[in-house]
Amino acid sequence: MELGLKDKVVLITGGTRGIGADIARGFAEEGARVAICARTKADLDARSAEIAKATGAPVIGVPVDLSRRGEPERLVEHVVSRFGRLDVLVNSAGVAPGGNIEELTDDDWERGIQLKLLGLVRCTRAAIPVMRRQGGGRVVNVVGNDGVKCAYWEIVPAICCAAELIFTATLAEEYGPEGIYVNAVNPGPVETGLMRGLFEQVAKRRGLSVEEVLDAHVESIPLKLRRIAQPREVTDVVLFLASDRASFVNGVSVNVDGGQMKPVLARQVYGSAGRRAARG
Repeated sequence: MELGLKDKVVLITGGTRGIGADIARGFAEEGARVAICARTKADLDARSAEIAKATGAPVIGVPVDLSRRGEPERLVEHVVSRFGRLDVLVNSAGVAPGGNIEELTDDDWERGIQLKLLGLVRCTRAAIPVMRRQGGGRVVNVVGNDGVKCAYWEIVPAICCAAELIFTATLAEEYGPEGIYVNAVNPGPVETGLMRGLFEQVAKRRGLSVEEVLDAHVESIPLKLRRIAQPREVTDVVLFLASDRASFVNGVSVNVDGGQMKPVLARQVYGSAGRRAARG
């Protein structure tokens, strides 16, 4: 299927690892001109070179801290100065700490909100005037199914994700008439280094093996595939939403989680015994 992404200028935040890196490669494979951002220049240089070599597409990396005011604006300005325009913004950066309400500190809340939520808000706010001048554009927010399938151990990510979904729907209605589409993708568990690290943390805290935690996540997904998602399964949905093929799709939130049922996961890993252990 021809997606019409060739020569489009695409900015992917959090583009050096996991889902963000796979999204960046997916756009490059479609012939787009790609910019990625992250905090560490060495990681950006390595990932940019890797994607450019594999695809032949122009790829640049911009070091930036999205939790700092003014940095998202500088990022967008840099991309536009290099490529002349900005057609697609994919907000993929940001994580928020897990834990229940008794464990989480004010610093945990502030860190999650600054990067996971406000980083997305600031990047979008910086991109919209550019897209308006061009006569349109696409914003795809990689949010997470925490926003629609809340679980107590994910309260900070869930609140950030829920806010991002409201943000997506609101901006889609406001800017759709100007040709700016805004949609969201909600991954569940995805096979990335970040997810593996989370499994290791959970296993240590709950007295389980990493394999038991992984198996519990697989059990929570009612698919014959018997696995968690691969990054490309998220990338494919992002590419579609950013493409001409999604010309009548605006303000949607697409779950890419295999229909995950979090109560199943809670019973096996995060049940009442887990809560008592967490309280000490």
